[in-house]
Amino acid sequence: MGDVPPLRQFLLESLRSAAQGNAGDVVLSGAAGAALVVEAVEQLTAGDAVELAVRLAEAAWDMPVAGPTDVWWRNELARAGERACIVARQPGTLARLIGISADRARRAADEYSVAEAQWVRELALWRFLEEHREVTRAAGNPG
Repeated sequence: MGDVPPLRQFLLESLRSAAQGNAGDVVLSGAAGAALVVEAVEQLTAGDAVELAVRLAEAAWDMPVAGPTDVWWRNELARAGERACIVARQPGTLARLIGISADRARRAADEYSVAEAQWVRELALWRFLEEHREVTRAAGNPG
């Protein structure tokens, strides 16, 4: 992680631990905490811990956030998680993360168009992977 200030290093290591355990033990503090998770996923993906990056990206969707969440958080976590899944060559996890992203966007009243686009991507991936059960589940989501 190079020249990372001690506090930031500590926080990144804490997030790395959360990816290996229970995400509910980590409470993010607003935009700064959310940005730190995205940074951790990106650093783990760029380093030699891409599998850990994938687990952290997946777990982060369940981390409680203390303070407001926004479109930036959802978009950046989705982007970082997708990149980690692509680098790790985990198309099933990629489809699952896209589905989680779609669900979170749907919950934000002003983000239904984002949710719809994500569901289309998720469904296309499950079809490509010939995961018929997941295709059926994903096809029922947008309704």
